[in-house]
Amino acid sequence: ASREAEIEAARAVWRDGFIAEALVRQAGRPTMDTSGERHVGTLTADDLRGWEASYEAPVTYDWNGWTLCKAGLWSQGPALLQQFALLPGSVAELPEYGSAAYIHLLVEGCKLAMADREAWYGDAAAAAERVTASELLSAAYNAERRRLIGEKASRDLRP
Repeated sequence: ASREAEIEAARAVWRDGFIAEALVRQAGRPTMDTSGERHVGTLTADDLRGWEASYEAPVTYDWNGWTLCKAGLWSQGPALLQQFALLPGSVAELPEYGSAAYIHLLVEGCKLAMADREAWYGDAAAAAERVTASELLSAAYNAERRRLIGEKASRDLRP
């Protein structure tokens, strides 16, 4: 069998075979959640049968000779890319490794990226109508965001 046929056979097992059966069976088992009570999941065999994985180009960001790749705005992957985009343009411009200034820069950059994640990421089609990954990773946007990093830690959610 060709590689494509083998991949399609694996996808069929995921949708309709023993893997699908095991997933639906597990979803039907009452499981403790954050409410402190047990609830069953909502995944059904029809859900699995009706869904199909797709291929997409990754979101990329170039930093210091490396091309970093992540899934699109439907995932939280671009938040890592945003953290790199918030760093200075070269390693030489970073504060001393492990210093308080270094840790502060990384933590505050992470907080800004996560604030954007909360505000802009989600359903890929809906997210694309509001903002693109290119906009969130642009030099101009990140220069503006970088200016929000002050000498003291921020407690604000700043998308």
